[in-house]
Amino acid sequence: MAKITIKRNLSFLGYPHSYKIFINDKAEALVRNNSSRTMELDPGVYRLRVGIGKFNTRSNQLYVNVDEDSELLFTAKMNAWLIYGFLIAFAGFELLHFFVSDGNLPMIILGILFVIGGFAVSSLYAVKLKRVTK
Repeated sequence: MAKITIKRNLSFLGYPHSYKIFINDKAEALVRNNSSRTMELDPGVYRLRVGIGKFNTRSNQLYVNVDEDSELLFTAKMNAWLIYGFLIAFAGFELLHFFVSDGNLPMIILGILFVIGGFAVSSLYAVKLKRVTK
């Protein structure tokens, strides 16, 4: 049987959350911070993703062709877009803070869009999955 290993490095941002490992859209296992998980699979083509359990956000998807007795290694880590998304949302909150008292409706709408967009970006692109070649 083939082996797939998902390694997760130490990360402060995602420390309290375990990542779910999805194989063909089915949650198969969990990988905790600064650990790895190895799974045995039959030969075939699989769609691989990881996600943060609590928020149910998912990483990019990788299609993996698994041969008999192959050993594949992947890394999962927090994506920089998570931080960018929070910065965009913070900018939106600041726009709201400055322009609500003035009643400047276009800037209030822009602030709301920044907040929504920032949280959408941070949740959609929170985790990155990458194959490691030996």
